Amino acid sequence: MWHRKLHRALGQIYLRLAMKRAPFAKCGDSVIPLLARKLGYRPGVVFLYRHYVDQTFSAHQRHGIGYAELMESYYNHNSTALMTVQVYGGCVVSYEEIMDVSETAWAAALARTTGLDAETILASRAKIVCPQPPATRRIVPSDPRADALLTQLADFRERYIEADRLGERS
Repeated sequence: MWHRKLHRALGQIYLRLAMKRAPFAKCGDSVIPLLARKLGYRPGVVFLYRHYVDQTFSAHQRHGIGYAELMESYYNHNSTALMTVQVYGGCVVSYEEIMDVSETAWAAALARTTGLDAETILASRAKIVCPQPPATRRIVPSDPRADALLTQLADFRERYIEADRLGERS
């Protein structure tokens, strides 16, 4: 039993050190914001997502995983991430928005979440992103759950989402 307490204490120490050194962390898990919150930090979540057609096609090309498995993973990951943003606050940004140099509204929500300046964010994007023609969608079967999730994600784009204080306590 003592080793569990030791592991928990060490985990808290390492997380505190990481939070002090890196104000931003990339994680694919909703556990990190929970742990950060328990340590007294007020995490803001930035959720970056791609359209499921592009995501599944790319993952299938790289890893050879089947479509059904990829769609289930896409849905689970993105719906969990959206709930995490709603609980801890933050913003939702689509990959397509970042890649489209004419899109700028997302930067204000990202700036509010991170504390960075929106103009600085857009200037950084301009240095990395080259204008590209609109992507042609690959032939992938439609998925009603993913379509509904994309509609829900689109409703959260370009705005800052306040933390749900009731959800944070549960």
